[in-house]
Amino acid sequence: MIKFYFAGGAQEIGGSCIYVRCGDKGIVFDCGIRQSGGKDPMPDLRGIQEMGGVDAILISHAHMDHIGTLPVLSKAYPAAPIFMNVMTFDLTRVLLADSLKLMDRAEDEIPKYSAEDVSAMLSRVLTLPYQSEREILPGIKLTLYPAGHIAGAACLYLSTPEGTIFYSGDVCGFSQQTIEGISLPKLRPDVAILEATYGDRLHAVRSLEEGRLLDLIADCVAKGQKILIPAFALGRSQEVLLILRSGMQNRRIPETPVYVDGMVRDINRVYQMNPTYLKSSLARRILKGNEPFYTDQIQAVARTQNRDELVEQKGSSIFVSSSGMLTGGPSIQYAKKLLPREDACVILTGYQDEEAPGRLLMDLLEEKEEDRRITLDGITLPVKCQVRMVGLSAHADQAELCGIADRISARRLILVHGNPEALSALGENLSADYRVKVYQPVCGETLEFDIRKKREQLSADLPFVLHNSSFSGENDPEKLWEIWRTYYPGRYFTLEQMLCLWYGKKEGISEEENALFYKRIQESVCFSRYPRRMFLFQANTPEMVSELTKPVGADINAIDQRARELLGDVSVKKFSFFPERKEVLLSVDFPDAFTTDLKEVQEGLMNEFGWSLALKAAVNHQAAAALLSSLFGSRRKKTSYREAIKKYEIVLDQQDLEDEQKAEAFRKTTGWEITCLYTDGSVLGKKSIDTDKTGSNRGKVDFPPADETWFLPPEGSTPVHQNMAQSVMMDIMEDAPVQPYKYSLKNDHLGKYFDLMFISPEAGLRSKDEIAYAAGKCGWRLHIADSVNQNALFAKVTELFLNHGITMTKFPSYLPEQKIVMVKKANLSGASVNEESLEAIRMEFSEITGISMIFA
Repeated sequence: MIKFYFAGGAQEIGGSCIYVRCGDKGIVFDCGIRQSGGKDPMPDLRGIQEMGGVDAILISHAHMDHIGTLPVLSKAYPAAPIFMNVMTFDLTRVLLADSLKLMDRAEDEIPKYSAEDVSAMLSRVLTLPYQSEREILPGIKLTLYPAGHIAGAACLYLSTPEGTIFYSGDVCGFSQQTIEGISLPKLRPDVAILEATYGDRLHAVRSLEEGRLLDLIADCVAKGQKILIPAFALGRSQEVLLILRSGMQNRRIPETPVYVDGMVRDINRVYQMNPTYLKSSLARRILKGNEPFYTDQIQAVARTQNRDELVEQKGSSIFVSSSGMLTGGPSIQYAKKLLPREDACVILTGYQDEEAPGRLLMDLLEEKEEDRRITLDGITLPVKCQVRMVGLSAHADQAELCGIADRISARRLILVHGNPEALSALGENLSADYRVKVYQPVCGETLEFDIRKKREQLSADLPFVLHNSSFSGENDPEKLWEIWRTYYPGRYFTLEQMLCLWYGKKEGISEEENALFYKRIQESVCFSRYPRRMFLFQANTPEMVSELTKPVGADINAIDQRARELLGDVSVKKFSFFPERKEVLLSVDFPDAFTTDLKEVQEGLMNEFGWSLALKAAVNHQAAAALLSSLFGSRRKKTSYREAIKKYEIVLDQQDLEDEQKAEAFRKTTGWEITCLYTDGSVLGKKSIDTDKTGSNRGKVDFPPADETWFLPPEGSTPVHQNMAQSVMMDIMEDAPVQPYKYSLKNDHLGKYFDLMFISPEAGLRSKDEIAYAAGKCGWRLHIADSVNQNALFAKVTELFLNHGITMTKFPSYLPEQKIVMVKKANLSGASVNEESLEAIRMEFSEITGISMIFA
């Protein structure tokens, strides 16, 4: 007899906890928490106690709705071992540590468990890999299979004397950016438990949704908007970061600062520690020593950084922060700043609980604009920003769930982890198959099955094995390779299965033998990891072995080591390697202050390896912000920078006698100029400026424009109303050589001014006479914006090529540091593709935009 007691997660999403009684043993599948308000957060642990207690705990994956009350259950049953894989263990440690912090901050709640409880629980965890059967209790064996939901997610397959049980946990049928989809053999369990989160709907094509996200971001960046993407710290955030990274690399979106905040940072580190649980392309990136998520544009927010300053920085920026439903974490702080702003957009990417602020935000879209208000963290805010939804769900939809049910071919199917509508829709669909009995229990319900005739299981044994006593001989890997190819062609094995194939047994192999075996397998050219499942190995073909034994070019590690030797004590942020063009790109925090002569290093690498070395021109603005904090401390209230003229501008709330020296220290360290402004209207090294209540200058101006992009009205001018000012400017600019595409009203230490946005600042300067005339007519300060409109640039490139009868198969690249548009000749087609036409296009483009064009 097998009994199931549903302590949580039945007819609901959250608090997953299922108790199984097999003979005289009690086993728990997951022990999560309900994170929505209005319900008891804990599953019914009293019911578990009344049914006989716990002998073992099995965990499918590390989301809090599956592990959130695990320390409580483990404390009640300290003798019960806990089984999960290594990835889930590392993630569980991070998530529960964060949960302790949240409980400590919640003054009106009694903590559910302590740090000591979590530590004791973690000490009871036993890890096992995918597709490796292990006896967890006498006569009861457990196997984990990849579930595809998040990294480390597993379906549990339990073999007991009373029958076999399959528990899906949360599953995803399709490949994501970070992991592959679910992978199951044709199991034949007596009873199966299947999630039904999206049992009543079908998902959009994943690649189309990712494209929608990039298109939406590109549109927001073109408008200069701030973008908040609240995302689940585990799983969803990593997906979003990789989509953004790929989008920038492929020029789908402009290079834009992306700030990663909250627990996302800690989860990213766990992913980096466990590459074999990830998608092959991502795993290979990590195994080569490269950063998987961060780039010069995508940076983690430091613990000491001021979030308000990041939001107020000039230009568009993207914030990826937990939590995904705006129920906590830094995303609430960003939301409170951005929701009331018209120049902002909040993009939701996944499931929103009925009572979560994220769901309330979506519901507000049906309200009139003046009625859109939301309460966050006890503060009621008007919602003036854009709100959009992009479907990046990591749960299987109805079609995939039906496919999984067919794959496992269970006769008794229990549906959980879904709202009543989803459960009912999926249940009706599955019940069309007369062979399946579908159950939809509620929390607190018990189901009993007396399985008199157990289903015959498909054998996964190895019919042919060797019976060796060691794996130390020089030719042993080749012997194993020959046996593998002879008896198991085309099959993939886990390390444990390979051990069994060689030794003829699973038990009794020492840790030393195990470690040596694994080391030799890793080093051998006969085997490699299966690209789609990095925890599996494959036997390489003879052609692959021959190719791998050929002499290879320069080793990246050797180049890296030699470059560092030649550079000596020079501080290096990182090296980037480009084998296709044999180039090493050296990144330092402040290239404009880099004075080291690289000639010797360049000659050394070229002579020894045939590789060139170049210095990356981009400054690390995160490092600059940290330097400003160390120099000026909490006095710094606002920071902005202008790439075009390599200059920082900061606002300080009071003066300090050492500010001149500190500013000079910043200049020497970074190579960038700096202007220090004070809230009283004064400027470091300049006299105070008096402003009237409209923000226009009054009296003599002792602070001249920093560059020729500023245009001041005549002394004593009276500014007209801002709407009239914009009308005057538009009339005047109609006759200008280049017209602005946007007029933005902005503020600085002097008050209000208009920012005129052109396709590029250089293009705007061609209309400087008209802008100066407009400043005098309207009485306002006018400024040519520093930003380059990349979308407009690319549109102009396309237009010019089409005018000459040439089409482009791919967009060009824009190099902001050099202010160059690079077009690859290989991406051009048409009868007019010749040097004369290309030169004409290049000159016309430069004349219109002020930006250079090169062909590669």
